[in-house]
Order: sequence, then structure tokens, then C-alpha cells
Amino acid sequence: MAGVSGFSRNEQGYDINGLPVEPYVRTNVWHTVYTGNSVTLDQVDKISSSRKSSTVELGLGLAARVTPTVSFYVSADYSSDVDGNDLNGLIGSLGVWMRW
Repeated sequence: MAGVSGFSRNEQGYDINGLPVEPYVRTNVWHTVYTGNSVTLDQVDKISSSRKSSTVELGLGLAARVTPTVSFYVSADYSSDVDGNDLNGLIGSLGVWMRW
């Protein structure tokens, strides 16, 4: 089970050749509560795992509104742990937002 708390800020958009473009910045704090599992193989080997982590995510993005209900977006995010676990990551995404 994970929880997230975040913030997103959309700037006033820009008009590029008649296409509305909106930059945005976002910040999220993710926290995964303690979970533990174990697997027993052939009633001999027991493998246990547990997980608990807190992560901060910072991101930048750009959305282009092609119609009143359809936008294309591109974003880049950086994640890092805040609790001593070894996590650093970059992720990029692109996609389509549709409103109906």
C-alpha cells in the first residue's frame, strides 16, 4: 500500500502558432507502508522480503492542447529516496490527455 501527497503548478500558457502550450512543474512525496511477504520452497527454503520507503519526485512537463478536449504532453521526472534506501531514478513520458 502506498500513499502520495503532491503539488502541481500550471503556468499561464503560451500560444505557439495558434497552438496553446502549457508548461507545468510538479512535486510528489510517496510513502510505502511496511509490507512483508515470505515464500517457502519445497518446505525447506524460506525467502522473506519486506519493503518500506519514502521517495520525493520532482518533474517538469509541457502540454499542448490540440482541441478543447485533447492535449498531448511530454514530461520528465527525477525520483530520490529520503529514508536511506538506495533509489535514484529518471523517467520520461509522453501521452494524450482526453476529457469527456
